[in-house]
Amino acid sequence: MVKWLLPTMVVSIAFGVIALSIFGQAWTKFDESAIYFHATVILLGSAATLLAGQHVRVDIFHAKMPPKSKALVDIVGFYALLIPFCIILIWNAQGFITLAWSSFEGSDESDGIRGVFIQKTCMSLFAVMMLAQGLSIAGRAALFMRGNLAPDLPNNIEDPFGPEHLESGL
Repeated sequence: MVKWLLPTMVVSIAFGVIALSIFGQAWTKFDESAIYFHATVILLGSAATLLAGQHVRVDIFHAKMPPKSKALVDIVGFYALLIPFCIILIWNAQGFITLAWSSFEGSDESDGIRGVFIQKTCMSLFAVMMLAQGLSIAGRAALFMRGNLAPDLPNNIEDPFGPEHLESGL
C-alpha cells in the first residue's frame, strides 16, 4: 500500500512546480506533502524492502557467501544489530512522540500541514515493523540452519536459502 504514495508524491511535486513556474503561486502544503510522502514511504516501506532483500547491506561479502553463512549473518545481524537499534529508537522516540501528540504538532508554517505528530509516530511504527520482519528473517534462517524448510515467501521474492540450497548440501 505504501508504494502508492510514490505516484502521489510525484503528482504533488509536479503540481507544486507547475504552479510556481507557470502561475507564480506556491503552496506550503504541496511543498510539505512531498516531504511527508517521502518520509512515509521510507519509514513504512523499509520492512517490505528488508523482506525482499533489497536493502543496503554493509557486508559486501554477503552475496558470495554460501547459504548457511548467509543464514548465520542474518541471525547475528538481527540479534546484534537490528534489535538494539530498534529498541533504542523506540525508547528514545517516545518522549518527543508523546509531546507531539499532546500538542498535535504541526508545521512551522501557518499554512502548512498539521500532521507532524503523525509523521513522528511513523518512526516507532518503522522500528516495530523492522523488529517483526527481522524476527521473521532470523526465524527463516534458523529453520534453514537446522535443515528444515522455511515457510514460502511471496511469489515475487526470491528465497536467499530456499529448498534448492538444501538439496545441493550447501
